[in-house]
Amino acid sequence: MNRNTRFNEREIIDLWTRILPRSPIQINEPFEADAEIVKAPGSEVTRVAVTIDTISEEISLGLYRHPFTIGWVAVMASLSDLAAVGAQPLGIVVSVSVDAGRDSLFCKEMARGIAAACNTLGVYVLGGDTNSAERLSISICSVGLCQSGKLMTRKNCAIDDILYVSGRVGQGSALAISQFDHRLHRTYDEVFYRPVARTRESDFLREHASCCMDTSDGLLHTLNEISTINDVGIILDESLETCVDAEALTMAKLLKIPVWMMMAGPHGEFELVFTIPPERENQFNTESGKIGWYPIRIGRITDGQGVCLRNRGCCLRFDVAAMVDTTSSFDGSIPRMLESLRRCVCKY
Repeated sequence: MNRNTRFNEREIIDLWTRILPRSPIQINEPFEADAEIVKAPGSEVTRVAVTIDTISEEISLGLYRHPFTIGWVAVMASLSDLAAVGAQPLGIVVSVSVDAGRDSLFCKEMARGIAAACNTLGVYVLGGDTNSAERLSISICSVGLCQSGKLMTRKNCAIDDILYVSGRVGQGSALAISQFDHRLHRTYDEVFYRPVARTRESDFLREHASCCMDTSDGLLHTLNEISTINDVGIILDESLETCVDAEALTMAKLLKIPVWMMMAGPHGEFELVFTIPPERENQFNTESGKIGWYPIRIGRITDGQGVCLRNRGCCLRFDVAAMVDTTSSFDGSIPRMLESLRRCVCKY
């Protein structure tokens, strides 16, 4: 979950990349991939992928209130970045800063969340660090390997490529609304928010996808990033009900809001959005079915820029930058935020 501050994430990265030394064996450029990719010394085919994610703001805002959730999500967020580049995990390293007032039971439950997430994906904790701080935070560094074959990054999709998502989205928004809107409190309980990183599908996907990114910051934000990085347009031409989770659909119905709003928040899950060249689509679907995986087609890449919805006679253009500004200034009122999001969409 990334919310803009006075000095936003992209500005910080732009500043730091001008100052910090860059490795001569690093393959990806800034913003090109969900994880950093370097050549493995002594090997012509092996690549090492490294990433780190921190859970802090979500805790202080009250989005995550149970320690088990905090541990689970911290692990999945980091491993999802490995999945988005097609890397298989070697393990994770954990850094936790614990604030005053947390007892041993809280820390035990957070560790149980970390362990459960690791056991789900067959990943091990290699070590870490613990500290005391004024505010609770947890950072997970994940390391993985990509063997022979092409790399998978956010770049290199082409016009007419078909757009897919690895599974249903919207649970992240459903949780946020349930936590912050007292009218719908516990409509979607936090104990059910257990997204799973797609590490098991990513190695297969790497041989087929032209680009890939995870949905941790919400689907529309992810699509906008792909559009911007590749200088292409994105058309969503399938029914949104096919790719939005049942809990999110229920939430939209209760709030009497359009389904696309459940994809507009900055808090997502850990599905993968990826593109498949049209000439490979049939083969991809056949082979993914053989491993019991059925990704959801949601649209296509086109010329132009930005993200649009075009189906059932409805043609909408999303101003995702304005949506990011809206969610960044969230003041605790879900009704006000939803009304602001409505103004970020226009018919065309």
